[in-house]
Amino acid sequence: LQIIWSKFPKVWDASNTIHLDDLSRNFALNIENGLKVTGFYRKKKKSGGRTVGGNPNKDVELVGLIGYCTKLAKEVNDFRDVDFKYWKDVVNGTKGFDDKKGMN
Repeated sequence: LQIIWSKFPKVWDASNTIHLDDLSRNFALNIENGLKVTGFYRKKKKSGGRTVGGNPNKDVELVGLIGYCTKLAKEVNDFRDVDFKYWKDVVNGTKGFDDKKGMN
């Protein structure tokens, strides 16, 4: 993220960037910007001599993340003030942002 922030300092910084990943260790340099998601692994199987992927309809987490990121961008001025571990609760409507670490 530092590379992006240094190339576009007037556009992107830690206040408006979120790093989505299924491996927590990938957030080592930018812990406050990391949101851990579930890994999606499609099992590949052979069918009639050709390889086909799994069912993309089973990956519903991405749909929730789209809604969460949209809501985050519209409602929060500084993403560093948000505890991303509650993202599913925000999507479900059981919690909201309050621009402080934590939720309503």
